[in-house]
Amino acid sequence: MPDEPTPARAAASIAEVVRSGLCIGCGLCEAVSSGGVRMVMTDSGSLRPWPLDGFRGDEEATALGACPGAVAMARPRPGVEADPIWGAHSPVRLGWAADPRLRFEASSGGVLTALGVHLVRSGRVRFVLHVGADEDNGLVTRTRISNTPEEVLANKGSRYGPAAPLAGLGAALDRAEPFALIAKPCDVAAVHALAQNDPRVDELFDA
Repeated sequence: MPDEPTPARAAASIAEVVRSGLCIGCGLCEAVSSGGVRMVMTDSGSLRPWPLDGFRGDEEATALGACPGAVAMARPRPGVEADPIWGAHSPVRLGWAADPRLRFEASSGGVLTALGVHLVRSGRVRFVLHVGADEDNGLVTRTRISNTPEEVLANKGSRYGPAAPLAGLGAALDRAEPFALIAKPCDVAAVHALAQNDPRVDELFDA
């Protein structure tokens, strides 16, 4: 009988995650570090937390507990079919925003932008945490908090470059208001993992 695979050793620090090439630059480190760690652009064109020893108290443990480079677990979804080759999968649907402006100006048929606009306009959330282009340099991506449908639309479009949407998560949670997040699946997974240490996530977060 073949030996059972040995689970990978968990990273002991954020520095190890970065130096091992497992950091995705999500911005969570900045969100939980009370300003001690910032996301900075490296010479190779990636966003990485710096300084790596800028955490205080148990901040690094909180970051490691939710870091996509250290923790990678699928959220259980009852009833989802599992294929022996492709794994768990759900039906794929084709959709787009009904508003022509949103559909053709935003990305991928404007679906996420339309949902963000709807959530703010309907009052289900007070704001949307997402990313948008820097006003002075369109190649640079900044974290955005959009409080109005117009602001959500102004930050439409996919950003095919380094982006750290979770860098603004601390400020979003501090507002103590319901909000939505538009980000990559690995970023959203990090926020759900953070809920184990920060009850505000489940109270305020809508992704």
